[in-house]
Amino acid sequence: QELQALHAAATGHAPQAYAALGQRYQALADAAAQLGDGETQARFLAQATAAYTDGVRQGETAGAPTIELTDLHAGLAALYRARVAATGHVEDGQAMVVEAGLALAGVMVDDPRRGELEQWQIEGLRLMLADLRRRGDIPGALALIEQLQTLPAGASGSDFLAQERQALVVQQAVQLIEQGDRTTALALAGDLI
Repeated sequence: QELQALHAAATGHAPQAYAALGQRYQALADAAAQLGDGETQARFLAQATAAYTDGVRQGETAGAPTIELTDLHAGLAALYRARVAATGHVEDGQAMVVEAGLALAGVMVDDPRRGELEQWQIEGLRLMLADLRRRGDIPGALALIEQLQTLPAGASGSDFLAQERQALVVQQAVQLIEQGDRTTALALAGDLI
């Protein structure tokens, strides 16, 4: 009955109503997980995702300001974060970064959720960085490091980023050596190797 009432309140109305519906489905998914019912959990997570997504779509169609869509984007970011924690899939990490960024656009500087959303963005970007390194996409990884450096001071871990950049330069030099280009490799990372 509660879900039916939330559905009726949400359909075609304000984004906050969709956010309430999504949060309720998310709570039900969490309860199903605690009971060990993975099938029911997956169904409720899909319904939560649909509620948040429908709310965003309705809000954008109605021309709602960014701040009214914040709870919906934050809810989606939380869902993707839960998936990342459960599976480690890079695609979910990418979606988490996007949704956290969209939520941050509507969050005030003093909002307590801001730090959490920024941390989720960093976690997702680091997951993407690890994936790029594993696949040998050095230019992509270096570009991602640049993106991480634009985040709030201290949040992205400047020591971590410096170490990652250094490791990528060495990895690129090793690739050049394997391709027979010792001169460029030594010019790029001679001191490091």
